[in-house]
Amino acid sequence: EYSEVIGTLTADWKRGERQSPIGTFVAEAQRVGAGAEVGFMNTHGIRKDHPAGPITKKDLFEILPFRNLLVTFQLSGKELIGVLRYSLEKKSGIQIAGMNAEYRRRADGTVEVVEAAVEGREIDPGRIYRCAASDYFVGESKGYLGLEISRPITLQQTIFNVVEKAIRGAGRLEPRVLYTIKEQQ
Repeated sequence: EYSEVIGTLTADWKRGERQSPIGTFVAEAQRVGAGAEVGFMNTHGIRKDHPAGPITKKDLFEILPFRNLLVTFQLSGKELIGVLRYSLEKKSGIQIAGMNAEYRRRADGTVEVVEAAVEGREIDPGRIYRCAASDYFVGESKGYLGLEISRPITLQQTIFNVVEKAIRGAGRLEPRVLYTIKEQQ
């Protein structure tokens, strides 16, 4: 079963501290799998790069060797902007799906978020957004997001399963960063 090819990469999947092709794909699979607007993945939870070519279930298990469960939770737009600032200032090692942003780094090292959008619409500070991540991520949310998650809902799906489904659905994957969070020049 684990030798079955589930998809093919047209180029190497590489990890990275910032938004990376493999990181945003995994975060996006969680976002879509949970029916959420924003997905999060801890960068160091992705344990292996993968070269261009076929991907088997065994390869995916080596990339994501944990059986973490998918969790949904809610954050206000104000909290999402705060999470973005926190992750950029503290270098908390997260990948984000569903959000594009531009920021400016001030001389004192703090970050000003200049533009931020979820699903193409400017983030509304007063609106509540549905988010997704692993149960591990939510348990460590203070370090990753700078805040505690209240009232998370654990779904009966593993991160492995939602990523496998996303790979199978794509069939042929062209590794690219799906969402950009970039510094203004």
